[in-house]
Amino acid sequence: VSELFSLVRFLRLDPYAFYFDRTGQCKSLNWDMGPTGKICAQCGKHRISHFCWWNKHIMNPISSYGYQGKGRTAMMRLKHEV
Repeated sequence: VSELFSLVRFLRLDPYAFYFDRTGQCKSLNWDMGPTGKICAQCGKHRISHFCWWNKHIMNPISSYGYQGKGRTAMMRLKHEV
């Protein structure tokens, strides 16, 4: 699954390759947290309020739960959406 992310990122597939903030106002292809590494250069919010769509919805559930429960849901999302 992690190898697939490289292709998704190269193709810049929306929303799979992007970083978002929790409010949905900030969207960025790159993790750009400025010179201090704490504040988003695009929206000015703290880095903790941002997440990578792929990691949150595909990679982490599969890593944590395997192919059962939330991991199965993530695999189905990967199969049908991506």
